Amino acid sequence: MADIRGLVLQSRFDFLEQEQGEGAVQRLKERLTPEHLPMVAEQIFPVNLYPFALLQDIDRALLEVTGTPEEALFSRVGSHLGLLLADRYFYNYIEGQNPQGLLDQLGRLYPYLIYLGGYTVAHSGQGQSRVAIHYPEPIHRPYCLALQHALAAMLTRCRAEALTWQEDTCAAQQAEACHYRFQWQQS
Repeated sequence: MADIRGLVLQSRFDFLEQEQGEGAVQRLKERLTPEHLPMVAEQIFPVNLYPFALLQDIDRALLEVTGTPEEALFSRVGSHLGLLLADRYFYNYIEGQNPQGLLDQLGRLYPYLIYLGGYTVAHSGQGQSRVAIHYPEPIHRPYCLALQHALAAMLTRCRAEALTWQEDTCAAQQAEACHYRFQWQQS
């Protein structure tokens, strides 16, 4: 069974609390399976590894609690995670307005921040990058949506203007990896 860092889980709870208050977080926890509730009942440690199945359960409960359509919800969840990561771990790339440098550094930090899967990046020119994330087992669509919006938010924070991206393949749809193409203009 695959694992994911607690930072990803905690960002889900932080997002919900920011959007709907502490009561919504409690309602989410009440919707978790008996197997998963003890894992998040107290404190989530950002560097600890948690079962990916727990994130799937949290995402299911998040949809129930918010009543928001999947794509709309997880684009916002991902943007929240991306801004958190960018501001906390990639300050030099934000100040230097270096989106490609950020993507490169994310490759080095990915095992410590997210952990799930293997991250690679390739650049095909100024303002053009491809990101691939290979997963050891099937994932779910909300995770893909959140991760691509997290990447987009990080790039935008680095002044990647007129950012567009395309998802070429999705591991949640029976592909072996998620492949994203990002294009932007430098400010």
